[in-house]
Amino acid sequence: IGRGGPKPLVTSVYLVAVLGWGCRAGAECHMIENRDLLYGPRRKNGVPEWIRLSERITKTRQGNAGEEREVEPVIYPDDEYPETCSVRSVLEYQRHKTPEQLNLGAPFFLNTYQPAVLNSNQYLYWYVGTGENNSGIMGIHMLESLLTAALKLAGVNCKTCIMQVFCCQSEKVNDAECH
Repeated sequence: IGRGGPKPLVTSVYLVAVLGWGCRAGAECHMIENRDLLYGPRRKNGVPEWIRLSERITKTRQGNAGEEREVEPVIYPDDEYPETCSVRSVLEYQRHKTPEQLNLGAPFFLNTYQPAVLNSNQYLYWYVGTGENNSGIMGIHMLESLLTAALKLAGVNCKTCIMQVFCCQSEKVNDAECH
């Protein structure tokens, strides 16, 4: 997770989609196109005041109880911590796409360009595909595996992590059972 290469950057942006915009981890992230990102006015430093995700992505939800979006689909810059700012991460991600990959109808999440994964300093463009006909689009399972792969790389036991998330969200589970 970070901006130091293609995989850490796309993982960071995936977290923005899930935690910042409130997308479901798989299909909703997979459906995002560049046109779905609405940028606020640019500030003097060039960073937009906000980036909003259009509601097109969540229009497929049926409106049943528990299916409503829990967060407003907008992120704001964090000038106090620019190195972890979600808005800046999205901008950096877009900066490493070719002009064709930035077309409005092109998929937002793209697969990484393997040579750039091995040596990101050698390449300006870090992602594959032309953006046409979903060329280069990152698959649902690959998107879902981004966070797990990052946690494993950091030495985090994913089963323990998932159990703690469950415990933190459930009042029914005794705290002693989680640890």
